[in-house]
Amino acid sequence: MPAADDHRLRPAPLLVATTMSVANLFLHKPISDVLDALYARIGRNRYELVGIAGIGGLSLLAALPAAKRLRSALAQTWLPLSLLGLAVLTVVSQRWLLVTNIELIHFPQFGLIAVLFLLAGVSPRTAWICGTLAGLLDETYQHLVLYAGVANTYFDINDILLNSVGAAWGVCLFGAAQLAAEGPKVDRTAVLRFGAVLATALLIAVILDPPDATLLRKAATRKLYRVLSTGEGLVGIAITWALVELASHPRRGRRG
Repeated sequence: MPAADDHRLRPAPLLVATTMSVANLFLHKPISDVLDALYARIGRNRYELVGIAGIGGLSLLAALPAAKRLRSALAQTWLPLSLLGLAVLTVVSQRWLLVTNIELIHFPQFGLIAVLFLLAGVSPRTAWICGTLAGLLDETYQHLVLYAGVANTYFDINDILLNSVGAAWGVCLFGAAQLAAEGPKVDRTAVLRFGAVLATALLIAVILDPPDATLLRKAATRKLYRVLSTGEGLVGIAITWALVELASHPRRGRRG
């Protein structure tokens, strides 16, 4: 990862990260068609097993290179709590926000985008924002273009949250050392301002997009899942941001 005092942008990784963010828009439908054909061929049970075992296993392998980089950050900062929080969000998402385990691909997909932005020389916090915005762009394109006018479709807040959590995994695993070196960036005034903005946004979101009165729906894959409202999604993203920020906080004060 880039050193904490190196703010030069690297064109090649930046181009790859941007290209991948844009390519997601056009690859979603072809990949979905292939997965639908696979589902029809091997059946629901095997499809779900392939999803959780395949994507989970590959994600763990991809995270292994970060292990050595994490040692100092794990001992010096609240990164262990951040990783625990992300793990809880991931398990909760798999249980109640997905209709099929194949959707776990959101985590490594946008984690990779965040890591590419890290390699491009941007700060970990900015990399998380870029990954989250890439996920928002992807879901917006799907809603307005790919599935425009298709019955029983909606703007998927669930997936936006999954994308944000995936970007946070990438940043916390591969940008932990830089987060620790940069230290906390949030003061009391910033927290109060953020809280005021979030409260206002939540109020507007609840008015315009009230939470679904149906607690859980049943998908065609027989899974029960929650359709998040905009307000619920904002809360989830705020928690994810807090976990990224927590990874930069030292566990004990510096000696004078």
